[in-house]
Amino acid sequence: MGKKVECIHKRLYDGVFCIECGGTATERHHVIEGKNRANSERWGLTIMMCRKCHDKLHFDPKESGMAEKYKKMAQMAFEYEFDHELWMEIFGRNYI
Repeated sequence: MGKKVECIHKRLYDGVFCIECGGTATERHHVIEGKNRANSERWGLTIMMCRKCHDKLHFDPKESGMAEKYKKMAQMAFEYEFDHELWMEIFGRNYI
């Protein structure tokens, strides 16, 4: 894993605060889910969230806008370290 993505991964994955509201983080969310959940894990594209925000993200994704926001952030972080072609090869979808 590259240095910059590693740094982002450390702040998000190992965080004690919810990335959305700043409350106590209790759950890890795989930013890219479904068939790419394992790739999300492998490349460190996970974030820490409190239960309330995590539920809101999953049960009201369009209204909250959180899912798309974090997918864009993940792709930008990944492409900063690597490149767009590798992102598309791995994840197969452009979010930005």
